Amino acid sequence: MLIPIAAVTLTPLLLGSVALLAIASYSVLLWLLPMSVMHGNMQSHFIGVWINFLFSSIVVATVVGQMARRIPQKEQAIAAFREEQLKQ
Repeated sequence: MLIPIAAVTLTPLLLGSVALLAIASYSVLLWLLPMSVMHGNMQSHFIGVWINFLFSSIVVATVVGQMARRIPQKEQAIAAFREEQLKQ
């Protein structure tokens, strides 16, 4: 939940920092979690969940971050177009 909010509000450098911090925190949590939780050996399941979180974090950070940075550019282009129309 923090990565999409960071993607919309922060600069790319800070967004990368938040994403890396989230991935590192999640990795530490999974590393410290006992692998015999619930029933049977859950190691392969936890590795799959970690890989899913890793890819999801990267995709959300890049896609939402790019979209958030393009919105002001498009608004400026629309404003310039409207101003040009008013001049004519």
